[in-house]
Amino acid sequence: MESIIQIGAMEDVNRERKSMNFEPLILEYSKNIESEFKHLWNSWEIDMNEKEIYEVISGLVARQITMAKQFSFCISGWTGDFAPIILRSLADNFINIAWILKSPLERSRKFIYYGLGREKLNIEHRRIQMEEDGIDTENDPMIEVSTQWINFHQYEFLTDVNVGSWSEKSIYKMAEEADCKGFYNYVYQPFSNAAHSAWNHVGKYNVEISENPLHNNLLIPRVNEGEPHYDYFELAAKYVEKAISAVHIKFDIDRYDQNAYKLLKEQIDKLINAFYEEE
Repeated sequence: MESIIQIGAMEDVNRERKSMNFEPLILEYSKNIESEFKHLWNSWEIDMNEKEIYEVISGLVARQITMAKQFSFCISGWTGDFAPIILRSLADNFINIAWILKSPLERSRKFIYYGLGREKLNIEHRRIQMEEDGIDTENDPMIEVSTQWINFHQYEFLTDVNVGSWSEKSIYKMAEEADCKGFYNYVYQPFSNAAHSAWNHVGKYNVEISENPLHNNLLIPRVNEGEPHYDYFELAAKYVEKAISAVHIKFDIDRYDQNAYKLLKEQIDKLINAFYEEE
């Protein structure tokens, strides 16, 4: 797992968290990444005959930025308990983007149609539950809004429901076909342990050996306090950079003159160096 603070180094992390002010860096990154994305969108030559490409890819990149920005402002969430869940979502989103970019029009349309079908299924599930609860479904605002959203794209009665994977492939196969299998192995899979609360996460973070010698090394539950660390924030920004970079390369779009991730990394390095010089 990338650049994650190791167990046993919590004291240094705690001192860093209390002594460093990351708020200016967060605000600067937020401003820079929005400017960079605006440049990307305005530099993109859009073919309206294939508008799904630009809608889906830009939407997924916007999703990547949204998650990273909101996570960046939640400093208390920069911990080994919470951060991997967000980073896993960012990794998943990047693999989706990378796979779609291999065949943009076909896969963008597939992505849209799958989402419409899932929304149709959500409506049906809500309708069934409301009827079981004796609630009138005719004027339900959520059903009405969701139906209108589907009909904006295509008529609801023409929308098929697919209960499998939207790509009809496993995320591993998608990563392999998108030439990012290493990213899957090194990032997505390890962070999945936290997202799914697997034992090789829970066993490290949420249990500890009993101090009672009669307990024969019994593992007892622990509500982990967790200490925030900037590495997680930097990784979120890195995965945004990977998504933006992939789009620039695919469509041969010139990069913005200020790279938000590179600027952030330089600023973090300066902050860390200044902290240890003061020590």
